Amino acid sequence: MKKIIVGLMVLALLSCNDNDAVMRRFNGAESGFTKGQWHITAFTKDGRQATTNYAAFTFSFTEEGRIIATDGKHRYNGSWLVQCEDSSDDGPTADPDFIISFKQPGTLTTLNGEWIVIKKEPAYLSLSRLTSNNNSSDSLVFRKL
Repeated sequence: MKKIIVGLMVLALLSCNDNDAVMRRFNGAESGFTKGQWHITAFTKDGRQATTNYAAFTFSFTEEGRIIATDGKHRYNGSWLVQCEDSSDDGPTADPDFIISFKQPGTLTTLNGEWIVIKKEPAYLSLSRLTSNNNSSDSLVFRKL
């Protein structure tokens, strides 16, 4: 019985507690996540479509954790991070959180917060989060250009 418990504890520690390892797996060379530009193909906020607010923006993610949004005229800098926070998730094997942070403009700050990674492929990233009133969820989809 002790071996089973110890085995489960080791598995839990390896799955989501090493944020550096989680970040490396997320943007590793095989994923190409930090290569190229992305755009938002779907964004639902509080149950309403808001995708058109982001039609002019392209996004680039750097390995250093910067996110750069451009709209053809302006360049906005933000940050991104992938991490596991066991205290707010369902447990140590929970999916990693994708955290976005922009200081301006308001259109981009709407994307701020902790998102749950629903699906990640080399040219596709689907995210979800509970709304502030916890009655519904927001969804956000990035696709590589």
